[in-house]
Amino acid sequence: MFFVHCFLFFIFTFPQWLPAWRFIRESNRSVEQEDVLTREGFFIRPRQLVQLAVPDFFGNPATGNYRGEWNYSEQAIYIGIIPLILALSAVFTKQNKMLNLQRFGLLLTLAGLIFAVKNPIAGIPYRLNIPIWSDLQPTRLGYLITFGLSILAATGFQNLIISFNKSFKNTMVIITGLGAVFLTLLIYSSKFSSVDKIVSQRNLIWPVLIWGLFILSYVLLFFVKRFNLATARLNLMGFMFIGIAIVDLFRFGWKFTPFSPKEYLYPITPAIKFLQDNMRENDRYMTLDRRILPPNANIIYKLKSIEGYDPIYSKVYAHLITEMETGRNEVEPAGFGRIIRPTNYKSPVAELLGVRYLLSLADLEEKGWAKVFQEGETKIYERR
Repeated sequence: MFFVHCFLFFIFTFPQWLPAWRFIRESNRSVEQEDVLTREGFFIRPRQLVQLAVPDFFGNPATGNYRGEWNYSEQAIYIGIIPLILALSAVFTKQNKMLNLQRFGLLLTLAGLIFAVKNPIAGIPYRLNIPIWSDLQPTRLGYLITFGLSILAATGFQNLIISFNKSFKNTMVIITGLGAVFLTLLIYSSKFSSVDKIVSQRNLIWPVLIWGLFILSYVLLFFVKRFNLATARLNLMGFMFIGIAIVDLFRFGWKFTPFSPKEYLYPITPAIKFLQDNMRENDRYMTLDRRILPPNANIIYKLKSIEGYDPIYSKVYAHLITEMETGRNEVEPAGFGRIIRPTNYKSPVAELLGVRYLLSLADLEEKGWAKVFQEGETKIYERR
C-alpha cells in the first residue's frame, strides 16, 4: 500500500512538479545558490529554535525590535505553547492504535530539523550539488517541522482524551521541562543589552501565561476526573485547550502580519498616475535609483517593468540583462541576488525590451530622451 500511495502521489501531482522541475533547471537559480553555505540566514540558526516556545524572544519586526538572525519569517517556527506540550507528550506516550501516525509525525519533524537547522549534515546536499535539492532554501523546511509537530500534537491530544492516567505523568514532566526552559531564557536574557533584555523578558510573559493556563486546566481536569464525569472532562478539555491555542496562534499571526490600508504602502502619486495614463500595452519603464519604486511594486499598479524580484527566473532573461549591463555576451549570466534591476538604459537591449520611460532622481541630458513629468525630485523621461 505504501508504494501504491507513492505512485498515486506522483501521478496526481505530475502536472505541477514536472513543469516546476523543468523551470528550475532552466532558471538562473544555480548561479544565485553558489555561496549558500556562508550566506547569512540560509539555514536556521540553532539558537533560533527557542522560538518554538517563545516566538518573540529576539523581538518582532512588526514592532521594530527584532534582534534575531537575519529574517524573522524564515527563522521563526511556532505552533503554539499547548500544541507544543501535546506534541512532546506524544513522543513519550505510545498508543498502539496511533503508533504509526506518531512515528510519521516524528520522522517529518526530525527530517525538517536535520536539514533546516545549520549543521554538518544539512550542508551535504549543497556540497554535492544534488540537482533540485541544491536549488532549495532549507529554512522553508520549517513547514515540515510545523506539520510534523501538528501531527504529534493531534495524537498527543488524542492520547490525553483516551488515557488520561497514562499520559498524565509524561505530560507533567514536559510541563516541568518547559518551565525550566522559560527560567533558563529569563536568566540568559539578563546578559543582553538593556534594551534587548527588556524586549526578551517582556515577550516571555505571554508564553508563560499560556503555560500557566495549561497547568490550571490540567488541575481542573484532575478534579473533574475524580468525580467520574468522563464526558464533561472530554468537553471541558477540548474547549479549554483548543480555545487557548486559537487565541495564542491568532495573536502570533496578527502581531507579525498587521493589516493596514493599502494606501499607506501603495499610494497613487502623481508620477504613478502619469505612468498609468500614458503607458501603452507593451510599454515598460525602468528606474535609475533604488529609492524609486521597489521591485514588484509595479504589480499593484498594473504597470510593466523590466525589473523585478523572483527567487526563480529564466536564465535566458538573466543572459539578456547581463549583456545589457556589461555590453558583452557572457557565457554565464551574472548573479543578481534574486533582484534584477538594470540601469544601463543606453544599451540597445533596453529598447528591445520596450523601455519607454525612465524614472530618475538625477537630471539626464541624453539624446533621444526628453523629460515629460516631474514630481518632487522624481523625474520621468520618455524615449523619443
